[in-house]
Amino acid sequence: EDDRYASSHEDIEDALLEQLFGVANPIAEFEAGQREQVATHEAGHAVVTHVLMPKRRITNLSIIRRGKGMLGFMRKVAPEEVYAMPLEDLGAQIQISWAGDIACEIILGKRWTGGYGGPNSDFSTVTNMMTVIAGHGWFADRLPLDPAQPFADSEIQRAANEYHQKMKDSTRAIISKHRKVTEALRDG
Repeated sequence: EDDRYASSHEDIEDALLEQLFGVANPIAEFEAGQREQVATHEAGHAVVTHVLMPKRRITNLSIIRRGKGMLGFMRKVAPEEVYAMPLEDLGAQIQISWAGDIACEIILGKRWTGGYGGPNSDFSTVTNMMTVIAGHGWFADRLPLDPAQPFADSEIQRAANEYHQKMKDSTRAIISKHRKVTEALRDG
């Protein structure tokens, strides 16, 4: 208790982060290699966001564990409300989702597992976005016969695999080009 009669901006920001990402639950004995991995991962998200979505403001970059096992997070905010977007923007979101894993692969020389493999994980986000893009007829220039299983169509699956590989290759190129910035954010 601090005898205040008003909330500060910090109080409001802390409450917002708690609602979005869960209660902060710092790891008391965070092994150095794991700390470096989480910091590299989150820095990768931030760098690729800055490159692909420069109008988005990065408001938080954290390696404090929160909620359901999240070991860190990067929060970006659009300058205006987004109700609809071009499908190409989903490609940028796919690259941002892959950026943490790819940053670890490039900078640390290996891929790592994450702390949370649930419905909000980076890999689940990639899968969901690829499904949305498939449902809009982006792959193989046609709609899937079964919207619940769009990749059952072999031509859609082939086109999606090619697109997905392009997204990963482009993300690798961004991280490689901006490796020093990614490392500086990690070490920051």
